[in-house]
This record gives sequence, C-alpha cells and structure tokens, in this order.
Amino acid sequence: MSITDNDRLNSGTFQFAANGYVYNRSTRTFTVTLERLGGSDGTVDVSIGALSNPANPKWAKPGVDYAWSGVMVRFAPGEVRKTFTVRVTSTTAGGKLIPLYISSLTDGQLGTRSHPCKGRDLGSPGEDLGG
Repeated sequence: MSITDNDRLNSGTFQFAANGYVYNRSTRTFTVTLERLGGSDGTVDVSIGALSNPANPKWAKPGVDYAWSGVMVRFAPGEVRKTFTVRVTSTTAGGKLIPLYISSLTDGQLGTRSHPCKGRDLGSPGEDLGG
C-alpha cells in the first residue's frame, strides 16, 4: 500500500489586474489592484517594487513624482483581489510612467502582468487610463 499526498496547496498566480488605472484628482492617487488566479490556498505576501531610471524623462521618479517606500500586500486564504494606492506628489508628472512590478512572492507564481511598466501612466488629472 502506498500513500499519496494530495493535500498540496494551490496558492495561485499573482498579477496586476489591469494595464492602467484611473487617477483620482481629489486624492491625487491611483488605486492599483492585484489579483490571484487559479488557486487561493494559504497566506501569500506579495512585494511590489518600482523601477527607477533617472536618465529617462518618461519615467516618474519614486520619491519625487510619487510617494514610494515599497508595498507589501498580504493575501489571506480565499482572498483573490487586493488593492493599494500610489500617491502622486508632483504637479509636473503628467504623461510619465510609474514602472511598478511584483518583486517577490512568499508562495505561488507570477502571472503575465507581473511587470507592467508601460501600463502605469500618470496621465493628466482625472484621465481614465483604462483597465
């Protein structure tokens, strides 16, 4: 007789829910949504990073154009969507990219939208960036 372990957790695949988000003019923030697909077992911590390229004028600068000290989002068992906000701090950031990416996971896999640099356009206040 053999025993097969079929209790393996399926933590899922993690990615950004959209390629663009709506800039809220009154709060000067973007609300970014992460999603968990294909499984929701266990607790998973998802760390979000922001790339920096001071030489590229099309990229917003963390700490200058938007407030940033890193983000960690915790998914509890059964949770499949979580949000966090990014606060815009510069009035001259219009049209620049906020290059966010999923930098690490405590479990699970990265989805296809785990590094959506081109989708984080600061745009103009009140501009709907789609999603």
